[in-house]
Amino acid sequence: MTTRNRHRADMTEFTQSENALIDKLENIAGITNENVLSDTEISQGHVLLAKARENLYDHSSSPSQLSLADHISRLSIALAPHKSLPPEILERIFCFILHNLSSVYVPVNLTQYQWVLGRVCSSWRRISRSIPNLWYTFITLGRKVDKKDPNYDVALLRDLRYATEILPEVAYLALSVYEGTRVPIGGLAPYLHRLDKLYWSVSSSPEQAALEAFPLESLSRLKNLEIRMDSVDTQVISHTMSYPALFGESARLQYLDFASNNPNFLISSNIPWSQLLYLHISHLYPDEHPSWLLLGRRDPFRQLTCLKELVLDLNTAILRVVLHYGFPWHRLEKLSLHCPWSYEAEDIIPVIETLRKCSSLTYLYLDSPAKSSNLINYPQKLIALPSLEELRLEMYAPLCVIDSIVSCSFRFLELGETTLEDFYAIIRRCPRLTELYCGLTDDAEVSFRADPIVLPHLTKFSSSPWDASLSFPTLLIAPRLTSLKLCPERGSLPIDLIVAFLLQSNMQLYEFVCKFKDDTVRYPSADSLRKLLTLLNSCSHVYIRPVNFPEAILDEIGSGSLFPRARSLTFDAFSPKLIVATIRRRLEQERESCRVRLSAITVRTLQKLSNVSHIEADVKDLEEEFGVNFKVSYK
Repeated sequence: MTTRNRHRADMTEFTQSENALIDKLENIAGITNENVLSDTEISQGHVLLAKARENLYDHSSSPSQLSLADHISRLSIALAPHKSLPPEILERIFCFILHNLSSVYVPVNLTQYQWVLGRVCSSWRRISRSIPNLWYTFITLGRKVDKKDPNYDVALLRDLRYATEILPEVAYLALSVYEGTRVPIGGLAPYLHRLDKLYWSVSSSPEQAALEAFPLESLSRLKNLEIRMDSVDTQVISHTMSYPALFGESARLQYLDFASNNPNFLISSNIPWSQLLYLHISHLYPDEHPSWLLLGRRDPFRQLTCLKELVLDLNTAILRVVLHYGFPWHRLEKLSLHCPWSYEAEDIIPVIETLRKCSSLTYLYLDSPAKSSNLINYPQKLIALPSLEELRLEMYAPLCVIDSIVSCSFRFLELGETTLEDFYAIIRRCPRLTELYCGLTDDAEVSFRADPIVLPHLTKFSSSPWDASLSFPTLLIAPRLTSLKLCPERGSLPIDLIVAFLLQSNMQLYEFVCKFKDDTVRYPSADSLRKLLTLLNSCSHVYIRPVNFPEAILDEIGSGSLFPRARSLTFDAFSPKLIVATIRRRLEQERESCRVRLSAITVRTLQKLSNVSHIEADVKDLEEEFGVNFKVSYK
């Protein structure tokens, strides 16, 4: 009798229809992991599984016990809860785990998460191999060339070939080519059709000509193109930059990042402008070039009918010109304007006028290091940005300018530099904020009285710099705040200000960071420091540095009375032996209570040691015994 018939004989307690369902469960759902069962069949399967377990119990001395147990095992696998999860949910789970993982290695490492998924079952293999983001890999040629190994870049070329042959078809393959690469450029041609992203950094005409020599349609799969031309010799660039059709065959190209002091590439290339979603243009050097004016006369940007995000990183003279080009301002959803040299009044006014055309923006970033006091008298005119949710200003922006942009629809606000008075005035206009990041100027505090400002939706707040001379942030009330990051500029730890802020909002923090700009260690008393730390008992992540934790505080950390819910701790203390003893005591206490929480500890010892080997050995023992990540550094 065959194994299959013997199994069938062992299931004589079941009807013919039940045996047919068992066969489907075991040989289809149980082996291939396919989601082919209806809700009714799943319910019936659980009934059959319970009946099989009863038979196993009633016939425990029967010679068919092993066979029946095998049936029970197969039925249990077939009816496992994850079998009913649709592929879309499994895909979300796989991608969620991916956030903490690196890109896929080449050559292949079969212990990587991406490959392990494919070995669970055929269904997981099929789903995992259909997710492009799961198979992101990149290969770099040039730049970090190992001069001792002349075959270094050749080995990378071999990896590129390996990636095109082994990785799934959906894999996202990125290639970066820098000047100095030893790989023959012609050796890249067979693999270009497989690239999703190409970063090409050139500084000499031979390398530029090599890119021109690529066969047409060789970049037909390309989605993301980054071109950087570092040469300051504009004459060399001007007569070599002609790509009449190479990128015109890139039917999938959607992201273009171009950096040069000469825009001839944008003028002469047959770029599929109408399909671009993202465009980034950078000017590498502060000198001007007449080709930027020629670009305006050609104005290919009028063809950007699908553009959603635009980034311009240009000097002020060129930016004033480019802002008059035919970009689809009314259609943009994200706009970033960087000016690394200066913004004077005559420079910022064209920017403000351009923003009036951007009626669909949801994200806006403005950056300039210059402080333009002339803007104080800028005539205020309201800029209607009804969809704007995220505003980042890395420039000095007085209230008279910001007031024309700020709207109550903001969810995210970042102010790189502002006065305390303007800061309070701005956030009063933004009651729906969920994330707030700000930097205060060194201007003297303006004495004024104001009512408390309630931000009922604020969950993340970061401030830098500030010091104890400011009343900030005592006017804020944020009861839902879960993340607080403070970067004081100087002075002692402003414990009283922080405690007052925490108490008035009665918040339950998940993350607390206090990091001084300078590296001078603060030595508050144990009683003073305890006032603050006892308010952080709900935190999972605590970072306080450089502040010395005295022995009394370390004792409370070791007993678990301070930071009982902490998963990661970063602080400074004096004695390395006391630090190790404190962490050991804490981990042993958590293990005895069966509630191990602490998993990452970073401590800097302030005591000078001539021999640190014994401390490092104790730290390693703790890591191995408790499975934690424990790092001790030395000031």
